[in-house]
Amino acid sequence: MLEAMRKALKGWVGKVLIFIFITPFLFFGASSIFSVFSGGDEPVEVNGEGISVEEIARTVEMNKQQLQQQFGENFDPSLFSDSAMRENAKQQLINQKLAEQYAKDRKLDVSFEKVSEVIREIPAFHDEFGEFSQEMFERVLVQQGLSAKRVIEMIRSDMSVEQVQRTLMSSHFMLETELQDMDVLRNQKRDIAYLELSLEKFRKNIEVSDEQVEDYYQANAARYMTEETLTIDYLTLSPDEFSAQVVISEDDIKQKYESEISDLKLQQERQAAHILIALDEGENAKSAKEKIDGIAKELKAGADFSELAKKYSQDSGTAEQGGDLGMAARGAYVPEFEAALYALESKGAVSEPVLTEFGYHLIKLLDIEDKELPDFDSEKDRIKNLLIAAESRNIFQEKLSEIEEIIYESPDLVDAANLLGKKVLISDAFSRKRGSGIAAHIAVREAAFSQTVLVDKENSALIELDDGQVVVLRANTYNPSVIRGLAEVREQVVSALKNQLAAEQIVVKRDEIIEMLEAGENANGIAQKVGSVWQTKEQIKRQQAGIPAEVLAEAFKMPRPQDATKSISSVSKANGDLSVITLTKVYDGFSEMSAEDLTREKTRSARMDASSVYLQHLNFLKEKANIKVKNESSVDAES
Repeated sequence: MLEAMRKALKGWVGKVLIFIFITPFLFFGASSIFSVFSGGDEPVEVNGEGISVEEIARTVEMNKQQLQQQFGENFDPSLFSDSAMRENAKQQLINQKLAEQYAKDRKLDVSFEKVSEVIREIPAFHDEFGEFSQEMFERVLVQQGLSAKRVIEMIRSDMSVEQVQRTLMSSHFMLETELQDMDVLRNQKRDIAYLELSLEKFRKNIEVSDEQVEDYYQANAARYMTEETLTIDYLTLSPDEFSAQVVISEDDIKQKYESEISDLKLQQERQAAHILIALDEGENAKSAKEKIDGIAKELKAGADFSELAKKYSQDSGTAEQGGDLGMAARGAYVPEFEAALYALESKGAVSEPVLTEFGYHLIKLLDIEDKELPDFDSEKDRIKNLLIAAESRNIFQEKLSEIEEIIYESPDLVDAANLLGKKVLISDAFSRKRGSGIAAHIAVREAAFSQTVLVDKENSALIELDDGQVVVLRANTYNPSVIRGLAEVREQVVSALKNQLAAEQIVVKRDEIIEMLEAGENANGIAQKVGSVWQTKEQIKRQQAGIPAEVLAEAFKMPRPQDATKSISSVSKANGDLSVITLTKVYDGFSEMSAEDLTREKTRSARMDASSVYLQHLNFLKEKANIKVKNESSVDAES
């Protein structure tokens, strides 16, 4: 019984630790800073709950880091456009928000203890010995611009969503007959032939007139617009700028050192053993007390504590070990038990009977393990830097509060600059999708092109950047999008027009080929007419090498040919080429699978199918949800 109690209460240590970590942020630092950034436009809203620009920007950056880790040295940022990554981040956050709301509506919450355990296991918060470190915890959070409160909310949310996902996916299974049907389809083979029509070949034979070019340019003018650009006035601020103003005395350092030493002393661990007489339904307090008193008499008469625990203790988890509870720090036990244990002054000492909510205990102190206490000189520099950083954040926060008030009252950034003793900076021109310098930050571009800054000509709210800086900005010079002249883009227009005409000709030629095939004309004769050749492939597999991916995918979608006929289809490629495909024969597949392979395959397939079930669940939630997404031109789109 007490073993279960210890497991349940173990998380209280985590509660205390997390509270210690959170407390500094309640008065200064990331938590209070974070609240400053909560205002401003929210480009996405899900059932009335907003998703901020900062959340989107942070998700984009996290995704970029994951891609960089995945591709390593081969990672090329230019292959991933900001707009595409931002849209992907929005969809991720919409899915997350829907799943959170679903879990919250069904009260699928996660206990603080579980969240505490997860935080203590995160490697980023460990010291060089692999142990959880408060200093590392604070340092990482400051670097990431996150508050402890926010981290806890994120982890709790993720764990709640995981409960929903795990429940939905674990309830899904596959029958053996389904697996066999899938196996037949997976191992199916097909005889095909395909004839390729090259867009470039048609394009070479196309001539366009000036009139056609002019007409195409006028009809597609929107394609040849310049990007709208903007320059901004801005100010930046970071906590590091105030570190030179901070003076830390030797007494301050010693006071902090002594506080940390006191905390370490409180972390002393004690190894205890106990004998429990539980207060069960059939055991009232009086008879339990009589039993524990009788055991205490046997102990005083010279009986062995371990043997008495094996004989009498009603804690099934520890009785066989002589009542041994192992090493534990303060907070692991209920208050009455802990007070009695820490009142014992020497190893081998045994307490008087102690009453807790679980029953009566006799407690024996087996061992004491003190924490190694570092000396002052070895900790002096670390503590000084910690205090400087904390005081810098205090000053930083005070300045932010003043600046926030000023920027809402001033028509420009001059008053804020005077307060900081800085000059207002001017950025290079940038667009919604790309920029350099300060405009390289997505959050800056989002704010700059917002209704508040661009249209209303007001100062922005304070914006948190990934590197810990805060920026405030206002519009300087706006250059609207205009149509580029035909002379400037003529080469692009001619190329696009030729592509369009070639694509139209390819479709006509494809229809002619299919018509001839359906009429029964000789396939090779048809190929000669169009100046191409058939590529014949027999008994191809779904993962066949040497065949264009689009052709292979379409070949396995085509219906099984009937009697002596052939199935006919076509598919376009990303480069504009087109392939006509004929399917002449289908071979159903079958492979001998051992019982072990069958079980493994059943698990794998069920897992893949279950993932699809979870995606369907999210899509169902989306269909019912009220989702508002503000697009690039600040127009609300509702679904």
